[in-house]
Amino acid sequence: MPQNTKNAGSSQPSFSLDDKEGKVTLALSGEWTALFRSEVERKFAATAGSLFSATAVNMTGITRLDTSGALFIHETLRDGKPTYIY
Repeated sequence: MPQNTKNAGSSQPSFSLDDKEGKVTLALSGEWTALFRSEVERKFAATAGSLFSATAVNMTGITRLDTSGALFIHETLRDGKPTYIY
């Protein structure tokens, strides 16, 4: 039986919040592409309020980023106004 290779080798996008001494960092990792957009939208919706507390965004763990992923990140974080993005 042939396997579905659509997501073969893909790394699903993930995120985490790290609070150290009142400085909250949102860390993004994996592939932020159109392939995973609907899935990550659901995950973000479940935690959206806490995402706005982030003062920094760490994007160094992103392995792949397309226009859809970049737009989603921008649209999601624009109201939170993190002061530092790396």
